[in-house]
Amino acid sequence: MSSRLFDEDEDDGLSDEGLDVFAGFIVRPPRAKYTINDLGPTHDTIKNVRVTRQDFEVMNSRKLRLSCSIWEPQTEKQPGDPCVIYLHGNASCRSEALAIAPAVLPYGIKLVGFDFSGSGQSEGQYVSLGVFEKEDVGFVVNYVRQNNLAQDIALWGHSMGAATALMFIGSIPNPPVSCAIYDSAYASFEKLAEGFVDQLQLPSGLPKKLVLSIGVRRVRKVVKAKADFDINDVNPLKHAKSIKQTPCKFIHGTKDDVVEYVNAEALFKAYGCPDKELVKVVNGEHTPMRPRSVEDRALSLVLRTLLPVVAYLTTLKARANHHLVEGDVENSTTLFTFIIGDAERLLNQPDEEDEENQEDEEEQPSLAAATLGPSDDETVKPSASKRFFSRRFQKKEEQPTLRQVSAESKRKLFSFRGKDTLKFQSKRLGAMKLSEVKADIDKPIITPLSEDQKRDLKALLIAVYGNRSLAHLLIERGEEALADANKALNLNEKWIRGYHRKASALKLMGRLDEARAAIEKGLDIDPNNQALIDLLKALRENQS
Repeated sequence: MSSRLFDEDEDDGLSDEGLDVFAGFIVRPPRAKYTINDLGPTHDTIKNVRVTRQDFEVMNSRKLRLSCSIWEPQTEKQPGDPCVIYLHGNASCRSEALAIAPAVLPYGIKLVGFDFSGSGQSEGQYVSLGVFEKEDVGFVVNYVRQNNLAQDIALWGHSMGAATALMFIGSIPNPPVSCAIYDSAYASFEKLAEGFVDQLQLPSGLPKKLVLSIGVRRVRKVVKAKADFDINDVNPLKHAKSIKQTPCKFIHGTKDDVVEYVNAEALFKAYGCPDKELVKVVNGEHTPMRPRSVEDRALSLVLRTLLPVVAYLTTLKARANHHLVEGDVENSTTLFTFIIGDAERLLNQPDEEDEENQEDEEEQPSLAAATLGPSDDETVKPSASKRFFSRRFQKKEEQPTLRQVSAESKRKLFSFRGKDTLKFQSKRLGAMKLSEVKADIDKPIITPLSEDQKRDLKALLIAVYGNRSLAHLLIERGEEALADANKALNLNEKWIRGYHRKASALKLMGRLDEARAAIEKGLDIDPNNQALIDLLKALRENQS
């Protein structure tokens, strides 16, 4: 940074030129440049789901055109026509929405991305760090609804986009969104300015605190003159306190050198809605590209708040199945575990009059507020889901991934799994480490279930037990695989795949006579089941 930016005669050491550079750094960062082709084809396929893209424009209150896109999965329409509106970071654009496309589009959730005014291809000369951008959000939300592009909406923002989401939701009494994901949000301009000053490379002897205390006041005047907004209005922390009904997840990396982690802690503490969670991403940086387990956590909230309960868990099961097919045993097992936790709680929930007597009962962990993925020195606070039930956390034993499974182990497993054989990829999967999850969620609301919902949930629970049993088999956890197979069969003793899973687990543990008995019991129900016939043949070959 040139020495001309600093002047010893000024109280804060900033020259007029330095002041102008500082202000320009705030209101006119480098503008993201891209072409429409950078948004991908208008017809694409993600995880075997056809996706179309439609581009449109929205006019805001300042008569500035906003460039927008909506990606729509060509699947059976989800209840409520759900959609995630993605809010990009500073000096970025709508193409950033593509970072979360694989996490939402394959599961029937639409995705909208747009350029804030002053960003990307939208009109406008300056950005305002959320002051004017929050108005842009309102116009896009209204357009999406009024034009029947979607109805039930979640916001997902990164950096300036996350701060804007906080300011938008906190500025209106009844925000038209079901939930929000705040990734790398800053708490206030003062907190953000600390990072700006660090990047100015102050001369030695010029105190940082002096620049912040006096320089920011001077910059405020320049910004007001340039971009017609008050930097004191950049205050997501103030708005967070007024948000009472919007569930959220805060995500922040510990190595974020643009917006420090302390911002997330302050916002989480101030956030007014008790259905909240802070996900601390160990060694995570200032990026919208998050590991798969972080996406799982965010997606679980989006699905839980946008979809009816059976659709929520069924869609989450599809996500876990995708992990399993791609060889990500660790994350699939974790998702299956928490699906089971929510499904069992819903099926076994007490009557409303009995709820007060069961407040202190221990519960299984749930996706609403629990750790996904392995963790180091994991500490979590007890919490409860606003929508479901009281939760408790249990420290998870770190499990080996498929990459740690020997070729011989895989050969033994696949040699008798018949039609259940899956294809696994050897590429590195997005495993990550979470150190701490803080949750503070109020007393839950009981969700009454119809008989049809109970029936559907029971069928889902059986299938998930079976899939988790398979995941355990793939990492040679025979006891766990057997336990899950037995749980599935306890719910439905005629479920043929349960006998296949049970026999496979027993074979893995060397209990061959019991494995044969399980196969024969299954064949008594379905004598022509080829998977069981093949497994019995493999068992006989092993014994010969």
